[in-house]
Amino acid sequence: LDPALAALYVRQGDDPAAATLLEGIAGRERGSVGIQARTELARLTLRAADGAGQERAIALVEEILALDPGNADALSLRARLHLDAGHFEAAQVVANA
Repeated sequence: LDPALAALYVRQGDDPAAATLLEGIAGRERGSVGIQARTELARLTLRAADGAGQERAIALVEEILALDPGNADALSLRARLHLDAGHFEAAQVVANA
């Protein structure tokens, strides 16, 4: 499973193919490649803009932060999720962390 191929799918707008590939990478990798795959997958699920996408994105962000608590991309996604939910103070706390 290749992260570069997933990135190509994202650039081409083939989100379902990218998501399938990223799921495989995220399930297999725990290091930086896995974190990157989870980050991209969280972004893709947020594009879906439905309740299931939000819940999956939250779970992915929590997985990333469990592996790398200072991950700037995951913290940014967490702040965005708080903003999307109308939790403005929580978003500001995350943004200022």
